[in-house]
Amino acid sequence: MLDDIRKESIEDMKGQNLFYGKILPAVFVLLGLLLLWSDISDVSRGWGSANWSQTEGIVKSSKVREHMDRVRTLSDGRESTTSVPKYEPSLIYSYTVEGVEWEGYRIAVDAYGYSDREAAQRVVDRYPKGQRVQIHYDPDNPEDSLLEPGLKAFPWGGILSSLRNYSPPCE
Repeated sequence: MLDDIRKESIEDMKGQNLFYGKILPAVFVLLGLLLLWSDISDVSRGWGSANWSQTEGIVKSSKVREHMDRVRTLSDGRESTTSVPKYEPSLIYSYTVEGVEWEGYRIAVDAYGYSDREAAQRVVDRYPKGQRVQIHYDPDNPEDSLLEPGLKAFPWGGILSSLRNYSPPCE
């Protein structure tokens, strides 16, 4: 009877070793590779957008959108969730490529929201409704467009985080 219990415990441990030693690390490696691919794709798109075709367009809508972001914090060993406001410049612009009219919304490849309303408003103020603007669009896919080509900042944080997820576990 005791031998049967020991055999079951050993089998349980083998299953746990398989999960924690092989499967779970593989999941983290795949997640890290996916995040790394996403970041590299953004960098490539940002650099490539500097050479995209250009046309004139017009801003149809320009405003700051506010929404609440949920943020998890850890304080004194306790995890809590709070809501904080996030402000995003929200634009819609129209442009024509080879007789076809398109609408776009992207300001830049690496444009994100702000925790400060004034920062988002400064972006919106550069593109008031009715203003004529220079549109950069992908010549192979004209619906893919933006106003500010290139990268404003290199996504080191995302790439380093992805590499951390990709690194093999220590044994």
